[in-house]
Amino acid sequence: MVATFAFALPVLMVAVRLIDGGGPWWLTGHHLTTAQWYEAVRNTVAVVALTVAGGAAYLAIRRQRTADSTQHTAAHAVALIAEANRLATAAQEIAAKAQQTSADALVVSNKQYELAAAQHDAAAIRDLRTRFTTTSGQLAHASPAVRMAGVYAMAALADDWHARGNHAEVQVCVDVLCGYLRLPYTPDPDCERSQNGLEVRKTIVRVIAAHLVPAAEHPWSDRDFDLTGAYLADADFSSSQFRGRNTFNDTVFAGKYASFNGARFYDKTWFEGVTFAGPADFGGARFDEEVSYRNATFAGLTRFSETEFAGSNTWFDGATLDGATSFADAIFGGEGVSFHKTKFQKHTSFIGAAFNGWHTSFDAAVFTGPTISFERPAAWRMLTFDWDHVPGAQPPNVLPNKWPPAVQPTA
Repeated sequence: MVATFAFALPVLMVAVRLIDGGGPWWLTGHHLTTAQWYEAVRNTVAVVALTVAGGAAYLAIRRQRTADSTQHTAAHAVALIAEANRLATAAQEIAAKAQQTSADALVVSNKQYELAAAQHDAAAIRDLRTRFTTTSGQLAHASPAVRMAGVYAMAALADDWHARGNHAEVQVCVDVLCGYLRLPYTPDPDCERSQNGLEVRKTIVRVIAAHLVPAAEHPWSDRDFDLTGAYLADADFSSSQFRGRNTFNDTVFAGKYASFNGARFYDKTWFEGVTFAGPADFGGARFDEEVSYRNATFAGLTRFSETEFAGSNTWFDGATLDGATSFADAIFGGEGVSFHKTKFQKHTSFIGAAFNGWHTSFDAAVFTGPTISFERPAAWRMLTFDWDHVPGAQPPNVLPNKWPPAVQPTA
C-alpha cells in the first residue's frame, strides 16, 4: 500500500501539471478547479491502476515463465536422471559383458595352459619311455663300461619317474636292475669278463642301497625287491629301509661281507635257501613282519646282536650256522619263533636275549658247536628243547648247565 501511494503521488503531480499547464500549485499558488482536480485524480487513478495491473501482469507472466522454466528444468533433470540411469545400466551391462569376456578369456587361457601342459607332459613321458628303451639296451650291451653307464641311466630314469609321482614306473626300473642281478653268473677271478660282470653287479647293489637310506632324495624304500637266485657281492644295506616285500630266496651273498646292520624291514621278508658265503651282519636290524631263514646257510661270522624280530612269525628252520654266531641281546617277539632242525655248528651266543614270543621252539635243533650259550636271558617265555622232559639229555656244550637259565633282572 505504501509503495502504491508513493508511486501515485508523483503521478498526481504530473497529471496536475498537464492539466493546469502553469507548474506546481504549491509553487505558483495557482488553484485548480474541482473539475480539474477530478480529472487529475481520475487520470492518476487510471495511470496507477494501469501501472499496477501491468506490473501484476508482468509478475504473473514472470511467475508463469519461472514456473514453466522450473517445470522444464525439472523435466530436463528427470530426463537427465533417466538418461544417467540408462547410461549406468548400459555401463553395468558393458562391465558385465567385459567381465564375462574376461572370464571366458581366462577359461580359454586355462584350457590353453592345460593343453600345453598336457602336450608337454605327453612329450616328457615319450622321452622317458624312449630313455627306458635305450637304457635297457645299454644293460644288455657286451661292453661292461656301457652296462655300467646303463645302471646309472636306469637309476636316473627311476628318479625322474619318482619326481613325477609315478611309482609304478619306478618299480619297473627297479625290476630291471633286480632282473640283471638274477641273471646266471659264475664267478671266476681269473676271467676278465667275469670280473667285469661282477663290477657291474656291485654297482647295481650300491645304487639300490643308496636309494634305501632315509636321506635318499628319491627313495625306493617303498618298492618291492625280488632278488630270488641273485648273485650279490659285498652287499652293504646298512641302515636301509625296506617298506615293500623283499625276496632273497636262494640268493648268494658273496664277497668280503654282507651287511644289513641297522636295517629295518616293514613288510614280509624271505631269505629262504639264501647263502651267506662270508660274514653276515644283521646287528640292530628290525623285522616288523614275518621273516624266514628256512634252509639258509651262514658260512662265516654271523651277527644278529640286538636284532628285533617283531613279526608274527620268525623261522630259522633247517638253517645251517657254520660260523660263529651271535644273537646276544636279540629280541624275539610275535606268535612263534622256530629253530626247528637248525644246525649250530660253531660258537653261538644267545646271551641276554629276550624270548618274549608266545612260543619259541628249538625242537630237533642240532648243537654241535663248542659252546651254545643261553645264559642271562632278558626274558624266557615258552621255550621248548628236546631235553625238556628227558633228564640229563641236555648237551654239555649248551650253557648254562643249570637249566633252564635264570632270567637276568633288568636295571
